[in-house]
Amino acid sequence: MKEKYTISIADVQLNVIADGNREQIERIVGIIDRRMREILLKSHQCPKTQAALLVALDLCADKLDAKAEIEALKEERGDTDEQ
Repeated sequence: MKEKYTISIADVQLNVIADGNREQIERIVGIIDRRMREILLKSHQCPKTQAALLVALDLCADKLDAKAEIEALKEERGDTDEQ
């Protein structure tokens, strides 16, 4: 069931509606907040919007890498999606 949450990432407050429970949302927010703050600390000239885009690109790359690894493991085991 969708819930409304108020979150804060890099000192920007947002109201979001999400399926996850509070702990799951807090975990996700923590990951994004840490990555954004790391970028902002390394480059004081980087605006928050650019830092957010860099985090999004990084997280998408991580997801694609994980999917590729899962597919490679499935192939290695001989798993197929057909049932």
